[in-house]
Amino acid sequence: MRISVFVASICVLSLSACSTLARYSETQSNAARFDRGAHAVAASEMAFLHQVQNAECTEAYYKRAYAYATDTRDKNFDLVFQCHPTELTNDQLQIRLKLLNAITLYADSLTALTNGSNETQLDSNSSDVAKNLEALAAKEKFSAIGTNTIAGVNAAVSSIAKFIIERREEPKIADASARLQGPLETIVAALKAENIDDGQGLKSKETALTNDFALAVRVAHEQRGPASLLDIYQAHEALDHLIVQPQDVGQLNVALDALVSANSALANPKSAEASSTISILVREGRAAVTLFKASK
Repeated sequence: MRISVFVASICVLSLSACSTLARYSETQSNAARFDRGAHAVAASEMAFLHQVQNAECTEAYYKRAYAYATDTRDKNFDLVFQCHPTELTNDQLQIRLKLLNAITLYADSLTALTNGSNETQLDSNSSDVAKNLEALAAKEKFSAIGTNTIAGVNAAVSSIAKFIIERREEPKIADASARLQGPLETIVAALKAENIDDGQGLKSKETALTNDFALAVRVAHEQRGPASLLDIYQAHEALDHLIVQPQDVGQLNVALDALVSANSALANPKSAEASSTISILVREGRAAVTLFKASK
């Protein structure tokens, strides 16, 4: 009988251990997928911001070209055009890159927690970047993200940076993601609002470019008749490569929303929807990456 009780105890302990390991494995899997999704969203956001800069430079170049083409007095046109964006400057772009770094480093840190990572190089690199982010936030350097949310965004970056630096002091991923849900929502809301503004700017540039090309095609038709068909084709090809479609912003913001929802799922790992919510982040992140890889 004693042997039976002993064996039964071993079985119970084994089942308990297996259950614990299964839950831990699921937590690892969710954190790893959240990490992948966060990196995909960040890469897509950065690609979009580069497109915003490129759209401004394209518009500036073709405004000069249009002025030259419609003013016969101007005989000089510099084909080598050095663009210096003013709507989204290079310095502002770097600030946004650092903001996205805060998101990806946060996701990396969650993965490290679930893996029990002791990689010195990872800790040192992420800590150095986080300290830089914390210093920038203290100086309110993230003011370029929108005048109405300066304080909130800087406070959010500071909170995330502090977690990255001190993540070993809060080893439970559910507690960490719950505490940082608010800061993450603040950063995402600022990025989404700016994406919408940038999308409207892209739409305006699309209209201006289309109008200029339409006038050029009309004049070509008046002068060349049927031969202007080639001009129409070339104008269509040029516009297709130059214009960034504003609906890209919608997909990007959907992916950002999925990031916030997935973090909330990490904070509630026992929820039945937790795994599927994180899967949605991975899916939307991949969709955004695919979209922007295909974009100009």
